[in-house]
Amino acid sequence: MTPLLVLAFAAQAAPPATLPGDVVVPGSGGTWINWTTLRLEAEGAATGIGVGSMPATLEQEARAEIGPNLLKRAQDLEVRSGMRVSAILSEPTLGPQVGSQIGLWEVDEARYFASGKVVLRASVSIADVLKPWTVSESVDRGDVLVDAPLVSGVLVDARGVEVTPAFAPRLLDAAGVPVFDGRVWADRATQATITRYVTDPAHPAAAMAGATPMIVVAAGAMGSDLLLTADDAAALRAQGAVDALRGGALVIVVDPP
Repeated sequence: MTPLLVLAFAAQAAPPATLPGDVVVPGSGGTWINWTTLRLEAEGAATGIGVGSMPATLEQEARAEIGPNLLKRAQDLEVRSGMRVSAILSEPTLGPQVGSQIGLWEVDEARYFASGKVVLRASVSIADVLKPWTVSESVDRGDVLVDAPLVSGVLVDARGVEVTPAFAPRLLDAAGVPVFDGRVWADRATQATITRYVTDPAHPAAAMAGATPMIVVAAGAMGSDLLLTADDAAALRAQGAVDALRGGALVIVVDPP
């Protein structure tokens, strides 16, 4: 990805702009998680003093700031309820794979100020970072024939419910039994994005649920797990929505952070 070069003459850089309706959760160290685009973002800055401060040197200093901050923020990212990326990084097999993906961040934008300050904005795909985990957790279709689902996906209206965004949330019935456990089909694991969060059903990202999604209203939440009514849970199972969900077709509408 070629970074966008911006000549800025303001005294202080503005925070990164987002599309209306994106679910963006700020963190420490100039980092953000965009749960709509599923990108982990960070800014790094360096300021030169005198004519000897070359932009290339300042860029290196800004990059050196971004890497550790992105790693720290990634470790705290919620994968599913009660599980963070830090737990995966401690695993002997998946840990190195996920860790190497975090290091593949790219600079999206470079801003140069008249004062000599350089600000870099970088990001990495959360789906790419967690792809090794997604593959390891995927479900093999085997020889089981699955009827074509009657719906293209599921849109859960969780506005008014205190939910914690996570990469692989679960949908639970009234008894706490998973209707959808956050796992995708093995043949979709390298391409599918499990879910996206939006603040408006009209957001373009909501198209991930397809042209004929089933719309349900969350009855509550436990962390990132969403609770459904008995009727909605039964409807999801009856209409084959779980198959669509395993293909990566879940959209969750939440209140703005």
